[in-house]
Amino acid sequence: MSKHLSGLVIDTAYFSSWQLGVFINDGEEFFTFSSRKKETSITNFWSSLDYLLRSAGINKAEIDLIGINIGPGPFTGIRNGVSIAKTVCQILKVPIVSFSTKEIFEYLFPADKFILILDARASKFIVMDLERQENEIIRLEGLQNFVYKSGKTPVFIGCDKVQIQNSISIDILPFYTVLKYVLMSYKQGRYTTNPNEINVLYHEMIR
Repeated sequence: MSKHLSGLVIDTAYFSSWQLGVFINDGEEFFTFSSRKKETSITNFWSSLDYLLRSAGINKAEIDLIGINIGPGPFTGIRNGVSIAKTVCQILKVPIVSFSTKEIFEYLFPADKFILILDARASKFIVMDLERQENEIIRLEGLQNFVYKSGKTPVFIGCDKVQIQNSISIDILPFYTVLKYVLMSYKQGRYTTNPNEINVLYHEMIR
């Protein structure tokens, strides 16, 4: 019988929140923690992880893999989350599954009907049409007209509320969906055991 996997998933790709989760028994049980603090404090992370491990009834040595959101996201959040994931990987000698917000978006929504919108701060937004493989930086005052011309439903992830008709707003990626994606990627061999192979996507890199 194959070993039931346990793991840790870290998602810090937001300006004003972050989440982590521990899963056991191939994801049949999972325990999550989310914070609305603006920065990912490493001290808060380790205390939160200890709490989740106790809730799951396992210890750090029983973690089999790590999932990490590599962005797009703000520099501080992505840097801290990836740094923590690399540290855990090196200590425990376990593989890392990296995933992006774009990948989870495509997993949830058909790209021919929806566009992804991320907060770029200063009343600007990153608009990603994954069907056309196009990215644009749009100011708030031009956003509604841009969305209307696209003919697609906007999905805001990690943004403050924006009043656009028929839009979908998600504060943090749904953990169970992320968990399923991480496990699927791992079982398909899409992981690395070398933390230095993790590439990140900061907002500043989007053009």
